[in-house]
Amino acid sequence: MGDSSVKMLEGFRREREFMEKVRQCGGFDIEHLMKAKPGLCNFVASETTKDKPAPRYIVLYARLGIHKYNMIQGTNLELHGIEKYNVFHKVPYSIYFVTAVAKDPAAGGSLVTFQTSFYEEVFGVKSLSCFIARPKPGPHEEDNAYNLWVQSDDEFEDKSELPEWPGENAFDDKKHYYVVKKSELRENDWIRVYLELAFLTAHLSIRSLDLSKVVITKVAVYTSDEDMALPNEKLNARNAIFYIKYKYCPNENEAHGCKPTRDGVAIGTNLELHGIEKYNVLRKIPYFIHFVTAVAKDPAAGGSLVTFQTSFYEEVYGKSLSCFIARPKPGPHEEDNAYNLWVQSDNESDDETEDKSELPEWPGENAFDDKKHYYVVEKSELGKNDWIRVYLELAFLVPNLSIRSLDLSKVVITKVAVYTSDEDMALPNEKLNARNAIFYIKYKYCPNENEDHGCKPTRDGVAIVRRKMDKISGYTTLSFQGDCNWRDTFL
Repeated sequence: MGDSSVKMLEGFRREREFMEKVRQCGGFDIEHLMKAKPGLCNFVASETTKDKPAPRYIVLYARLGIHKYNMIQGTNLELHGIEKYNVFHKVPYSIYFVTAVAKDPAAGGSLVTFQTSFYEEVFGVKSLSCFIARPKPGPHEEDNAYNLWVQSDDEFEDKSELPEWPGENAFDDKKHYYVVKKSELRENDWIRVYLELAFLTAHLSIRSLDLSKVVITKVAVYTSDEDMALPNEKLNARNAIFYIKYKYCPNENEAHGCKPTRDGVAIGTNLELHGIEKYNVLRKIPYFIHFVTAVAKDPAAGGSLVTFQTSFYEEVYGKSLSCFIARPKPGPHEEDNAYNLWVQSDNESDDETEDKSELPEWPGENAFDDKKHYYVVEKSELGKNDWIRVYLELAFLVPNLSIRSLDLSKVVITKVAVYTSDEDMALPNEKLNARNAIFYIKYKYCPNENEDHGCKPTRDGVAIVRRKMDKISGYTTLSFQGDCNWRDTFL
């Protein structure tokens, strides 16, 4: 066995020993252990201060742990603040240990130290599993955190997919559904915690996200238990599904009121590229992995500039691009989840369920008359949605990379149609923002346009682009198909 293998095995042994000591402490009060933490061990301990508050999701995790405790014990504790939190990244999970301060209204508002722990699933459907939620045991009380942690490793977990949104009249089934009254939303503020977690999870890359602008409009609870005496008892069912409708109002102000933005590809942002700072490339056949650091301009913030980071898998064979990171660069006191996103993307790119099917042929002559599935984009919309041009330029550039005289400014879009299998969109142009869609683009290429000779020769072309976006992780793949050889145009 070589020296490198011996060192690696020794590193693993030291990590196991360290994590066993962390387990003995329940994962919470481990400050005295951190100086002996091995370099390979991905365990992070953080204390909060006025200048370095806890991230939004840690606050939500603490509120969720308190909710669990209240639900089981019949108490009414409230979150008062976060003391510290520890995180152990153990792909495909991250394990969180949050020490908070809770207020007890029943005891005159007295404060109590509260501890809660979660498994956060990194891959697939986002899920949180809470295995500890309790006031911190006193010095003479038994601490069973170690046993709870070990037991949680072997807990049964429901791997089934979440159901689709119910049909139009489903909530009329009073045996299984209960539509929550507005007054009950205030009394059960944990429903908002559920929504904020679901909302934040889908949009972690948007730094300007303001959870206070999320407005609940309707909540229905489903449970298979038909024997509950009162309909609103479903709120406290141990096994239930919550269907929540909401509006996100990022531009609320006195002059313009609440301008709700529909949940879609992006929420409440309109960043524009200002420039490129640097880029890195890892060649990992059959993929290239690109890491681009750019500068983006935010028109909503007076044109202020922000450092933006994005990463892609570029498939070398059968051209496609998969974006697994797209976010403003985290600040010095913000958690950087790039590592988890990269590891998750490795799993996504190797997934046997990934759509490897070929792109469809160009539709028949009258196909675009099918208004249920196709939407022909108006010319005025092309200016507002300049990302369509990005799709075309990528499809056009990919087969012609060897042509140095290629001028993308001479590409002119003449027609765009969008196909999606979703027939339930309220407005036809909503297909533009469908997570899964196929774009059929007609264009002209005018390489020799000038005042004396006009545009000559002009070549007509077509491009087909398929977009697939995971609704939870945001992992997005673009596949391209277009005219393969324009070399004779340039010779």
